[in-house]
Amino acid sequence: MDARLDVFKESLKAEVTADIADINAKVSSMSTQSTYISSEEDISRNIVIRNLPYSNNERIDSKVNQLIRDGLKLGHVSVASAERKIAQEGNSRPGVVIATLKSNADKKKVMTSKRELRNHKSYSSVYINHDQHKSERIMADNFRAILSALKKGDTNLSVQGSRVVRNEPRDIYRSEHVQQRDFTHGHTQDQSRDWARGGT
Repeated sequence: MDARLDVFKESLKAEVTADIADINAKVSSMSTQSTYISSEEDISRNIVIRNLPYSNNERIDSKVNQLIRDGLKLGHVSVASAERKIAQEGNSRPGVVIATLKSNADKKKVMTSKRELRNHKSYSSVYINHDQHKSERIMADNFRAILSALKKGDTNLSVQGSRVVRNEPRDIYRSEHVQQRDFTHGHTQDQSRDWARGGT
């Protein structure tokens, strides 16, 4: 029985190792593809603003400029454009805002001063980050998923499209238990047949 369990465990280990290798290969491929995708659009002056309160008939560019002026204390910086994205259905938070600064120097000032928001009563829950291409966001999500799984010792991942997802957990104990039961049952039957023949 021990020999069969060892074979089963080695087979399972090989399967998991193959899954991880496949995931790594596909993530590496996505990383290579993103090099070409990122050159299609210049987002170097873009920022992403999260949790900026929504209001009906808002002028989002004016609202972002007010955030920069009052929250970041940058009176001479303003955006070239701003757009609020529609929040996902079922998400109670306001949609994120994508804003484009007028220069890379202005963006650097914004990113350097964004920590000031935590001390502002109206903007303490507002966060500013660099904008990313879609491929980069997917890659970041994939790496977070892989890292989280590895920290938990869970390698039951697969790639669906371009995303790494966690499969339903394999019931390893049940599989081993079934094999033990089948083996024991078969061994008992063999012993019964031997006993019927007068064997030991």
